Amino acid sequence: MLWGFGMKKSSLFRKWRAFGRDTTAATAVEFALVAFPFFISILAIYDISNAYMASTALENGTLRIARQIKTGEIQAQNLTPAMFRQRLCDEVSELLACDQRLQVDVRPFAQFNQANLPMPLVNADGTYNSPFQFDPGTSNQVILMRSFYLWHLATPFFGALFSNNASNSYLMTAAAAFRNEPFTAGSCSWNGTC
Repeated sequence: MLWGFGMKKSSLFRKWRAFGRDTTAATAVEFALVAFPFFISILAIYDISNAYMASTALENGTLRIARQIKTGEIQAQNLTPAMFRQRLCDEVSELLACDQRLQVDVRPFAQFNQANLPMPLVNADGTYNSPFQFDPGTSNQVILMRSFYLWHLATPFFGALFSNNASNSYLMTAAAAFRNEPFTAGSCSWNGTC
């Protein structure tokens, strides 16, 4: 009986057995088997490290800008939401792009226990489905400043594992809750700028 490509069954079996016993170029074959998972793991480590550094940059930038709200510097300059967002962009631009993925929400509250807002919703196309506000408040008012950035992971398979929204990307969040200092309208801030 002929079996595939004109070979007999016993001949095909012998060839497979001989192939299994052959040790020439075994290292190359073994490397070919582990190369893909190895390089994906290296790429994932690099990708997650970049995401961690970007998240740290977002947190530090948020805290620096929150300090300017707390001291009344932002209020004294009468910044618009776009100007305020640009100021945050200037703080985080080393690692994060200043595009539609970066959003800021600043809201006043009467007390700290009232500062509880849900995470913004992200559509599948990567756009935000939540209203953002910019109100830096007045003297002695409780403020919650939240910054959001959609980080796209480049590693195949890991993007879906670390995604926390519908756009298959990772939504980074940084927040600062504080009470504004007792500044007066139009006064200079702690660093002398008016």
